Amino acid sequence: MSELDARSPADFENDVEAIFAKRMPMMNSCIGSRFKAKAERWSKN
Repeated sequence: MSELDARSPADFENDVEAIFAKRMPMMNSCIGSRFKAKAERWSKN
């Protein structure tokens, strides 16, 4: 978790979306929205 703490939620979100866009294009919108929700929670803490 320490590696994620050193980065902003937006950076992590962008990486996740890029990975899923390449590996699972059909599921990208669904998974991307879930990670966006997590990133928003992290940014509030």
